Amino acid sequence: MDRLLGESMKRLIKGLEIKAGFWALFDQGAVSLGNFLTQMLLARNLSWSDYGVFALIYGVLFVLIGALGTVVTYPLSVKGASAEPRGVSRLTGVSLWFNAGLIVPEALIVLCAVAVLHQMHLFLYAFGALFFWQFQETLRRGLMARLGHHEAIWGDGLSYLGQALAIAVLARLHSLSLETAFLSIAITSAFAVALQVLQVKPVSGGLADARALAGDFFRLGSWASATNLANGTTQQAFPWALGLLFGTAEAGSLQALVNPLKIFNPVLISIQNLIVPAAAKAQREQGIRAAAQNGLAYIALGSLLLLPYFVVLLIWPQFLLGILYGFQSPYSHLELELRICVVAYAIGYWADAACSLLNGLGSPRAGFLAQLGAVGAAVIIGGVLIRTGLVGAILSLGICAAVKAGIALYVIWAGNRSQGGTAVPVRAVP
Repeated sequence: MDRLLGESMKRLIKGLEIKAGFWALFDQGAVSLGNFLTQMLLARNLSWSDYGVFALIYGVLFVLIGALGTVVTYPLSVKGASAEPRGVSRLTGVSLWFNAGLIVPEALIVLCAVAVLHQMHLFLYAFGALFFWQFQETLRRGLMARLGHHEAIWGDGLSYLGQALAIAVLARLHSLSLETAFLSIAITSAFAVALQVLQVKPVSGGLADARALAGDFFRLGSWASATNLANGTTQQAFPWALGLLFGTAEAGSLQALVNPLKIFNPVLISIQNLIVPAAAKAQREQGIRAAAQNGLAYIALGSLLLLPYFVVLLIWPQFLLGILYGFQSPYSHLELELRICVVAYAIGYWADAACSLLNGLGSPRAGFLAQLGAVGAAVIIGGVLIRTGLVGAILSLGICAAVKAGIALYVIWAGNRSQGGTAVPVRAVP
């Protein structure tokens, strides 16, 4: 098995499309770097409690983009991959109509979030950030569907790196606040929307097109959306529980611990994105065993890339936290918490990557069931551990990830064993 896994890794490395992979990695790098710099600057310049408020509201926006927004962006990516340029423009135009249909439910969710935190004055700023961010995410998916990562990077850089630059300037001018932080996200995303509209040139037949494609979009995006919603809700349940039970400062501490772990997100996300087509192709041509081996090889490759950085975090956590946030910051003493967080993040990577492999094997429902298992662990185990505070929240996240990874890997192993390596057709998404 080890020899076969090694051979699979060699084949996948030789078979990578270097040019497309480079631009995809470069684009995701700009997005992740912008997010990382934004979070770091806010943690350094906002008060402990204010940063916690930002982290909680931003987490809600992130879940809405990744969950409800996936109903639009996932079908756009799938259908746009095989469409002509004008077809991609039409699909993107229809997707923008669908985005408009999400405005009211998303506004209500944001309103509830700011109301629970007694921060009603932030509603317009937070919703403005969500509104333009979601439209920009849809437009960039339209570019990426036709492998236009080299085009998407201009708008993504303007949005994500632009917001970090704006926040840095505001901090320098002593004008940084929760309001101006969300306003920076809204404005830079709006500029990116304007640029990417010119690049994609979306066209639409209006409501007639929307009605014609609504069924296809829902069938394609519903499972992915449900999985992302369950995953996002599980991830955000713990910082929100910390904020409500112990104060927003504790939620800010959790976000500060997660930030340094997201530096490698471009590599990890790129590997997960490669798993789906590679596994689907291998299953169609060689059978489920070869597909599983190829997918596991990608996951192992990502683990090897992570390992040196994780070792550094485990050995020198206080030094790295001091470099990021200042040695006198309230986050610099969280050495034990960061070490536990590293282990939880590593398990979470395997869990998410294994679910990506299930998608590639044509089993998105199994991935959803694995995520439901994590939700169950969050309710049963997390509900007890969260009462111990920050450490309990991090342990809960790790346990939820372990349950999800265990279910997903078991399904992969069981499918591999039952098929015996024989070729099986990939079930088409209806």
